[in-house]
Amino acid sequence: MKKIKLFLDASAISSIAEAEKPERMADMQALWEMIKQGEYDIVISSLVEYELDKIKDLAKKATIYSYLEQIDYISHEVNEEMNYLANLIIQRGILTQNDFNDCLHIACSMVTRCDCIVSYNFEDMVNIRTIKGVRSISLLEGYGDIDILTAASLVKRGVNK
Repeated sequence: MKKIKLFLDASAISSIAEAEKPERMADMQALWEMIKQGEYDIVISSLVEYELDKIKDLAKKATIYSYLEQIDYISHEVNEEMNYLANLIIQRGILTQNDFNDCLHIACSMVTRCDCIVSYNFEDMVNIRTIKGVRSISLLEGYGDIDILTAASLVKRGVNK
């Protein structure tokens, strides 16, 4: 059986060191253990790396990078195909131009054929309107089905079992 491929956005990765949200942090750490055990293939983008690099809390940033060193992942550069899809997401009214980076995360996950985006961005990504819109575009454009979930959903549901 093929492994499920996850796209981790910056909100998901940074939650691994988010002590002010202990339940979220615990869920992401549990998912991280599953990733370390090879249960998922992981994708991020150069944009995710850029967003993580902008974290001002140096201790938190160091913790995040130490976690990233523990796993295998592939990082993709943002390209024209991703820009096209990001703009399509905006044109279809799913997100706005103000959310362009989120659109790029979604586009990267589609182009790299991820099964799921892991995010804690509830305002723009982990909500029914965005999930349905992204699924629609992904299917219509020939990229296949995609979900947007939190780490808690993956840990508790065990979607790869």
